[in-house]
Amino acid sequence: MKFTIKKILFSDIPKDLLDQAKKERIIIKENINLIGLFVNGCLVGFSGYIVYPKKTKLVMSFIQEQYRSNGFYQHLIDFRLSILKRPIYANCTKHSLGSHLKRGAKIVKSYKTIWVIKYE
Repeated sequence: MKFTIKKILFSDIPKDLLDQAKKERIIIKENINLIGLFVNGCLVGFSGYIVYPKKTKLVMSFIQEQYRSNGFYQHLIDFRLSILKRPIYANCTKHSLGSHLKRGAKIVKSYKTIWVIKYE
């Protein structure tokens, strides 16, 4: 499958894609930096990040269900890691934790169903 990842604006995300993300309990934030995942020219996923003076936080990743299990989430992580300054933090669920640990992130805090990870 041909895909591209590039920076986008919040207004580039179609309402139906945002609605799908909300149904899956993705916390939607409008005033953040975003990248979009395009398959055959169509936006099918997105990820965000917030740049603070001394750190960066990865937030808000979503890929439409029919495009999952194709490695696209890994590409969204890699893209953000390639453009962002460290340290980088993220709050992970059981679904995303392994992908970050494979890339060298370390767990810095654990909660019942959330792990805070850090890339040095």
